[in-house]
Formats: sequence, C-alpha cells, structure tokens
Amino acid sequence: MIANGGSAIKNTWIEDYFWPFPPASQNPATAQYITIMKTDDPGGKIAQLGLNAWDAWLLFAEASDACGSNLTRACLLQQAASETAWTAGGLKPPVNTSTTNRQMATCYLYMKATAAGFAVDTSFLPPTPGQAPFNCNPGNAIRLTTDYVPTEPKPKT
Repeated sequence: MIANGGSAIKNTWIEDYFWPFPPASQNPATAQYITIMKTDDPGGKIAQLGLNAWDAWLLFAEASDACGSNLTRACLLQQAASETAWTAGGLKPPVNTSTTNRQMATCYLYMKATAAGFAVDTSFLPPTPGQAPFNCNPGNAIRLTTDYVPTEPKPKT
C-alpha cells in the first residue's frame, strides 16, 4: 500500500491492537519477535499476519502445556478459553479469550499511512494514561445483542 498508493494514502489510518513495529524497541515482546524472525527466518516478512500467527501459536502452546499428558481437543479448547487477560507474551494489551463471554478488545491504536510507512497517530485516538500507545476504554467495544447473520431472501414464486 505504501509503495503503490502514492497520494491516495492521504488520510488513511489502520486500527491495530498489537504493539506496533516502528517503536518495537519500547516493547520487549515485539523486539523479541523481530529478533526471532531475523535469526530463524532471515528472508521472512515481518508483518501483522506474522503477529497474528505468533499470537495463536503462543496461545496453543500455553493451553497444550496446561493440559500436560491429558492433551485432548476438549482440554486444549477449555484451557485456551480460560485466559482472562491474554497478552501473547506482551505483544498486545490484555484480552479475554472466553468462548462464552465473547467481547471485542477494548485497547486499540491507530496507525497513519505516510510516504515513509505507517506511524502511530496519537492525535487520532489519544492513548490512555499508563497504557500508551493504546487507547483502552470499555466504550471502544460495542456489545452486540442480536444475531446479525444475514438471511437469504426467499425466492419469488
């Protein structure tokens, strides 16, 4: 997007819930992820998709470790869903992984697209004191109360 977007990227932001890469040195977990990627996969792309995969792998590893020798699908899912403040080792602010009390995360930041790449924009969504660079507010999560799955229209006869 940055390389091909040209002037079209003006006033473009993305929402994120992982610690951003540009100030990675300010967050040990992100710095460790980058070091591991550079060491173990020097040609690999350091990107958001990798953080999502790393997050999922860490949750799997923690849950399977908690199951011990009783590693079953049921145990794995139960353990993974029992995290009330999952941070993926510090890659993101705490989230609840419960499958019965599902909610969106409440901590976000916005990154603005610039010709040099993405940069945290604290003017768009100011950080919560003590939570920088994230804005952590329960109001950031909207609670859905209905089943919003679209239904197929009935064919006309």
